Amino acid sequence: MFAVDCNQIAIFASESSQCVNIVGKMLVTVAFLWLLIGWQSLCAGLLGIAVLFPINRALAERYGRKQKALMEIRDKRTTMTTEALHGIRQIKFSAAEDVWSEKLERVREEELSVLWSSRLDNIYMTIGSEFTPIVLTALSLTTYSYIHGSLLPSVAFTAISLFIQLEGIVGQIPYLLVSVITAKVSSDRIDGFLRTPEQEENTHPGEVISFHNASVSFPCDAKDASADRFALRNLNLVFPNNALSVISGPTGSGKSLLLAAILGEVEVLGGYVHVPRDASPIERFDNKANAANWILPTAIAFVAQTPWIENATIKNNILFGLPFDPVRYEQVLQACALTTDLALFEDGDETEVGAQGISLSGGQKWRLSLARAIYSRAGIIIMDDVFSALDAHVGKHVYENAVMGKLAEGRTRILATHHVSLCLSGAKYAVSLSADGTLKHAGSVEQLEAEGELDSLQEPANREILIEEEEGLTVPADSATIAPKAPPKKLIEAEKRATGRVEMSVYSGYLKATGGWPFWILLSFLFALFQALILSRNYWIRIWADAFG
Repeated sequence: MFAVDCNQIAIFASESSQCVNIVGKMLVTVAFLWLLIGWQSLCAGLLGIAVLFPINRALAERYGRKQKALMEIRDKRTTMTTEALHGIRQIKFSAAEDVWSEKLERVREEELSVLWSSRLDNIYMTIGSEFTPIVLTALSLTTYSYIHGSLLPSVAFTAISLFIQLEGIVGQIPYLLVSVITAKVSSDRIDGFLRTPEQEENTHPGEVISFHNASVSFPCDAKDASADRFALRNLNLVFPNNALSVISGPTGSGKSLLLAAILGEVEVLGGYVHVPRDASPIERFDNKANAANWILPTAIAFVAQTPWIENATIKNNILFGLPFDPVRYEQVLQACALTTDLALFEDGDETEVGAQGISLSGGQKWRLSLARAIYSRAGIIIMDDVFSALDAHVGKHVYENAVMGKLAEGRTRILATHHVSLCLSGAKYAVSLSADGTLKHAGSVEQLEAEGELDSLQEPANREILIEEEEGLTVPADSATIAPKAPPKKLIEAEKRATGRVEMSVYSGYLKATGGWPFWILLSFLFALFQALILSRNYWIRIWADAFG
């Protein structure tokens, strides 16, 4: 919508003034014709236009329907292409290139078919528009000759000049009509999107994050609401403040859904979810934050399962608009094991990482995203499996220094992870979900240990990270903020522009790309024929009028 629909509306807005000009010119031209040939002759010509109007209107409506269908197909193709690009690695691993190619080609062929049909409708509209002034001229002058018995040259040539001017006005109508129809379709699409109901507030204020007999599920369309969809049901949880809580369970058990419920991004099917309310951005006064008032107990930071990285420097990704506190910044880099990585970069923390951190490895993206949350003012940090892309010794360092270190003191941390054995040592509260989405265990770690449920949470596959020693992890104390000796390099350079005369090879390239010399010779011939027909039309109108006069 932003790339296509807004552009179509902008094109119409830039041409909308032509509508007023066309109406004004048409009224003046019709008034002159009225005075020159009389109302009877003019009405005879307008009668021909009235006969052709329903045909032109039907063609315009048909074109509008085709444009709407074309927009929907383009949305489908864009969505499918984006999905393929995001999952290109999995597609390659699964050797499913042919399947996805066939899917994309089918959608593209459907788009080309509708596009060809809409272009034909556009040609029909143009033909109808070009034929309209001819009918108007012929019927008007024929009627004038019949009524007055003759057609004087002074009347004929003056009327023909006015009809040619009217033809130019009418010739612009199809293009404006296409612009109006396309803008109307785009406006309706944007209007429908903006009028969709806002997501209702589905959490309630509370002192702690808690679930009271709550059932939650990811939102879905109304038509799919009755379908059998995955949901977590009858949750009764109370996550303690200023402590670490661990959520575990097999893949697909609903760990991310539970975190999304805390963020208010789910549909609450029943019960209540209580979450502390954060202050509004105006009341936070981030620009005045200092070490004494840095942590906001009710503010929430979220580290998603897919790291989100800005197209900016590493430093700006961590600060994320907050004031630069050198002491806290150094501590965050140390805690997230980023100092070794920064020492490898020529420009240190001034290195640009590109869109979605394209120049970083998977583990570096995770640690950079976590560093942003640790540096933030949030008193509540929600983390979705931050150890999945980290090596054993790096994960242990991050756990001990970032998740459980000095920077995490006094903050509520909720962590969904498969590495339960690593995290239970410092956790106060543990939640275990089963594969079918039901709550298996929940309670304080001491309570679960007393009930003998703690051993079932520590799966053997997850104990590897505990028994591996912290090998070779050296974090230089002063390498993080080493100022680069030269200005940092730009990952994305400004586009270079040639100066001087345009080379003939450029024009030759355009000619070849648009059909080559045979196509342009044919097009030039057709254009010359079109102009010749226009020049000879006045002569044949005169002959026709004299014959009937």
